[in-house]
Amino acid sequence: MVSEERQRPAGLDAAASEVADTLRAGLDPLALGFVVYPARTLALEASAGATDFGLYFIYFSFFLVVSALLLASLFFRLGVEQRLRELGLLRATGWTPRAIRRVFLSEALVLSVTGSAIGVAGAIAYAWLIMLGFRTLWIDAVGTTRLALDPSPVTLAAGAAGGILAALLSIAWTLRAPVGSPLPWAAAGSR
Repeated sequence: MVSEERQRPAGLDAAASEVADTLRAGLDPLALGFVVYPARTLALEASAGATDFGLYFIYFSFFLVVSALLLASLFFRLGVEQRLRELGLLRATGWTPRAIRRVFLSEALVLSVTGSAIGVAGAIAYAWLIMLGFRTLWIDAVGTTRLALDPSPVTLAAGAAGGILAALLSIAWTLRAPVGSPLPWAAAGSR
């Protein structure tokens, strides 16, 4: 069998071109239900996220810090109340309430500096552990393994200083009543 080549007549090509041009000019894809979306722009907008979780973390952290300060103040107050005999002895030997407060605040300073140093070390260890989790277990959440911990000494020092100051202020607030209490009650100790 010999294949015959079909030859299009020259007028047929011209007619096909004319029909295609007429269809393109006459048909509106949008009117027929076709929709053109800017896919890249919409994807970038969706990846930006709608919820700012940073504020939630700040609120929760603030609640935890205030709770920790109240707990530390209560424990320090409990320690002072357990030492009421010592406080009464100091008052009986002529110590002023101001001098006694200074002694207790010095103890609080040592405790808060020690606690802040442990807290900074714990914060670095915790952040390192979280970053390790992001690079391994939670890679789908962040989409990359190129995360690294970069602690700033200035930020760590500011956090430690803020912790020390907050602890000293809360403890100074708890020392108002027991140190300035009347001498017979302080000398008797806890009832």
